[in-house]
Amino acid sequence: MAAFKYLLGFQGFMAINTGTYAVATWAEVDTVGNMSLVVEGTEADVSMRRSKGWKSTIVSLMNSPMEIESVYEQGNANQEKIRDAFFDRTTLDILILDGPLVAPVGGTASQGRRAIYSVTKWSLTQEIEGAQKMLFSIANAPHAVGEEPKDFTGTVGT
Repeated sequence: MAAFKYLLGFQGFMAINTGTYAVATWAEVDTVGNMSLVVEGTEADVSMRRSKGWKSTIVSLMNSPMEIESVYEQGNANQEKIRDAFFDRTTLDILILDGPLVAPVGGTASQGRRAIYSVTKWSLTQEIEGAQKMLFSIANAPHAVGEEPKDFTGTVGT
């Protein structure tokens, strides 16, 4: 019987590139709580008479928006980068993985996505019974040739 490796939400990894695109320096955003990554395509209607009355749809433009909840921490450099990117209308190079950037020796390399993102929504919640939280949404941003969203594989330690 095959052994399955189950991944838990807290094992995920999110980082912002503080280097260049070519020589990335990943700074982990370790205050992230809940996060959801959705890869979705816009539907394009390609119905025609030969479809015999059936609607035909293909996937057109792709997007990978994310909703992220982070425990607010005063003076946290990565949270400040995210907030500033929203208010300054700049972009961030973000990496999302299902595990650590560098897996332990004998482990399995993590998988995920790397993309240039715009912060499209930013808020700070102050609920009476919990920690203050920074909530933000990100979506694909314009990018240079060769910097389109892509699958990313971490490494395994030696």
